[in-house]
Amino acid sequence: MRIENKGFVLLALALLFLSIKESSATEVLVSPPAITVLTEEDFTFSVDIENVDNLIAYQVRLNWTPSILNTINVSEGTFLSSSGYITNFGTQRSTGTFIAFSVTEDQWSPGTSGSGTLFECLFNSTDVLGQSALKLCDTRLFNASYTLVDTPPYLGDCMGDIGGPPDMDVDYWDTKAVVECINSPIYFAPADFNSDGVVDWYDFMCCYWNYGTVYGPGVKARQPVEITHQLHDGNVKVAQGVGGVAIAIDKFGLLTPYIGFSAITLIAGIATIAYFRRVKHRKEKAIKC
Repeated sequence: MRIENKGFVLLALALLFLSIKESSATEVLVSPPAITVLTEEDFTFSVDIENVDNLIAYQVRLNWTPSILNTINVSEGTFLSSSGYITNFGTQRSTGTFIAFSVTEDQWSPGTSGSGTLFECLFNSTDVLGQSALKLCDTRLFNASYTLVDTPPYLGDCMGDIGGPPDMDVDYWDTKAVVECINSPIYFAPADFNSDGVVDWYDFMCCYWNYGTVYGPGVKARQPVEITHQLHDGNVKVAQGVGGVAIAIDKFGLLTPYIGFSAITLIAGIATIAYFRRVKHRKEKAIKC
């Protein structure tokens, strides 16, 4: 009996541990997840992060349907800088997509933990009715730590000074080359340090951690540590605006009190005009008599 009770307790504790672990998983999400707007209307949403530990940098790509939505502005949120460190935020945009990335200037900072907003977006709907996903992809989250690995490869070193061949020294020219290759249609293999077929924020973080390193015998490279996470996309529905063929029911409901008030005002105005015209007509008739 005791053995059975012990087994039951262990099973309960294991299930509790799994539920806690699942609930505390790091998530990147569009907020709010569902948006309804009228045609040619500006609207805002954010890309948030939840339950992260020691975040020092990130990359997030957002895709949408360009015939339905346009991007106006993307600005950094408050999460990464909430620990008091200066951040470098940037975006690279093209039709129907952009990549947002940020990193703290102090590479020895402990990173930021918790939940908050990574960046905020101002979009505009076109005159096309329909729906567009706000799809998150190519996301990379980086922990405020690294792993020492043997060389080669010489992480962070992709070219020499002023565009020369790699020189075993990670410096400004390497970092500049990597940043210019991110989201570029031209693939530059020396800057793809993990050989995954694309130059992205991982490759930048190789420069970030190894900046100033002069490689030689026995010198190890610092490899970025990524944070596993889950993604939650958003969706935007564009409905017909006022004056068109149709109008969303919820919007019409909001307008009902004002439509009623306007109708009463209009009727009262017409009645007043008719009353004064009638009085004037009676006076004119009396004078003639």
